Amino acid sequence: MCVALPAAAQAAGFEFPDNGVEGIGRGGAFTAKADSPLAIVYNVAGLAKLRGTHLVGDLNLAGLSYSFARAGTYNDPGQPWHGQPFPRVRNDNAPMPLPVVAVATDFGLRSLTFAVGVYGPPSIGIRNFPETVRVGGAAAPGPQRFDLLDENVIVAFPTFAVAWRPLPWLYVGGAFQPAVLHLQEHVDAMAFINARTCPAPEASACAVKAGLNLWDRFAPTGMLAALARPVEHVEVGLSARLPLEFNAEGDGATSVVPAFPAEITVNNKPGPGATLKTNLPLVLRFGARYFFGPRDDERGDVELDAVYEGWGRIKTFTSNFNTNLATIDASVPHNYQDAFSLRLGGAYNLRLGAARLALRAGAYYESAAAPEQWSRLDFDAFARIGAAVGAGYKLRGFTINAGFAYVYMPTRTVTNSQVTPIYALFPAPTQTESLNGVFQSRIWVASLGVTMSLDEVLKRRSGLRD
Repeated sequence: MCVALPAAAQAAGFEFPDNGVEGIGRGGAFTAKADSPLAIVYNVAGLAKLRGTHLVGDLNLAGLSYSFARAGTYNDPGQPWHGQPFPRVRNDNAPMPLPVVAVATDFGLRSLTFAVGVYGPPSIGIRNFPETVRVGGAAAPGPQRFDLLDENVIVAFPTFAVAWRPLPWLYVGGAFQPAVLHLQEHVDAMAFINARTCPAPEASACAVKAGLNLWDRFAPTGMLAALARPVEHVEVGLSARLPLEFNAEGDGATSVVPAFPAEITVNNKPGPGATLKTNLPLVLRFGARYFFGPRDDERGDVELDAVYEGWGRIKTFTSNFNTNLATIDASVPHNYQDAFSLRLGGAYNLRLGAARLALRAGAYYESAAAPEQWSRLDFDAFARIGAAVGAGYKLRGFTINAGFAYVYMPTRTVTNSQVTPIYALFPAPTQTESLNGVFQSRIWVASLGVTMSLDEVLKRRSGLRD
C-alpha cells in the first residue's frame, strides 16, 4: 500500500518548465538574465543586479490533459465486466494555480541584495482518475486503479536568499529553502489471499482502497549560483539546486477487503499511521545570453539554457502503514533515468513614449525521466516539446506581464510495462498483470503577473546597478 509523490524537482521528472510569468514567456530561458526577484527560482546570483527594492507577484494556471487506454480486457471471473475491453480513462481536474511572490532589496548597500519569497514547483499536483467506470451497464473498477485513483499535493518553497557583486562583472548568490509538503492520495492495493478466494490477480473481491494524508513541514534544500558578464553584451549564468529528501508522516486509511473477514484498521500502534520517503535530485542550469543596447534599457536579447537533472538516483518511493494486523512496508518502483533539456528564448523591447513593451518567445525540448516500461499515471515524466509566448508592458517602474506555454508529450504505446499492482498482507500471485496501453499527455500554462521597482517609481532612476 504505497503511493507516489509529485513533489518538487525539475521538469522531466515532476515538473514542466518553468515558473514565473517572464520565465514562462521565454520558454524557461532565464538563467543568465535573472534580473528580477524571479531570480529566486532560476539563479539567485542575479539578485545582485538589482538596486533598491523590487517586488514580484505572479500567478500561473496550469491545466493537464492526461488519458490512458489500457490494453486488454478485464480478468475478474464472476463479475459482469469480466472479459470486457478496458475503457479509456482521463484525468478530471480544474487548472492548478501556481503562484510566485518575492521581494528583493539592497537596504542601500552597494554590492549586496537580499530576498525572501515563496513559490511552488511548476507541477500539476491535482489528479483525479475514476474509481469506477461504466462497462456493459455495470459499475466496473477503473482499469488504472492500482496505479492511481487521485492525488492532491501542495509543495511550497519558502526562500531566503542573498547575492553579492564582488566585481563589476561578477555576481554570486545562495539561498536556503525549507520546503514544505502536504500530500493526499488514494490507490487500490490487492490482498491476494489465495487463488480460490481471489480467482484473478486483480479480482475486485480482493481489492482494498488505500489512502495517505501526510506532511513534511521541514525538508531543507538550497541553491548556489553565479552569473558573469565576461565581455560586453554577453552574460552567462550557472545555478545548482541541491538534492532534497522528503520524509512525510501522517495518517493512512484502508477500506475493508470484501473477501477478507477481518477489518484492517490503521494507526493502532505508537507512531504515525503512515509514512512516505523519497529523494529528489541535483539540478544544474547553465545559461548564456546576448543582449542588444545598454544593459539598463535593452532593445532585446536571446538566451540558450541547458539543464541537467539527476533523476537516475530516484528508483523507488517507499512507505508503510501501521495496522492492527501488521506493519505493511511497500515500495513503488519508478526507476528514473537522468534527464537533459535545452531551452531557447528571448525578448524584443519596443519603446512607446515613456513606456516599454517587451515581446517574448521561447521553445524547449526535454528528454524523458521515465523509461517506457515504467510509464505511470502518477507522473507524466515523458519527453517534452514546448513552445511559449509572452509580453510585458512597463511604465514608471510597474510592469504587467503575461505569458502562455503549451507542452506536447509524444504519445506512448507501452507493450513491455513493468508496473503491476501493489500486493499487501499476503504474497503476490505467481503471475500478475501490467499497465500496458496508450498514454497521452498535454499541458498548457497561462500566466499573469506584476513586478515593481520602487527606485524607478520613487527616485526615477534605473532599478539595475550600473
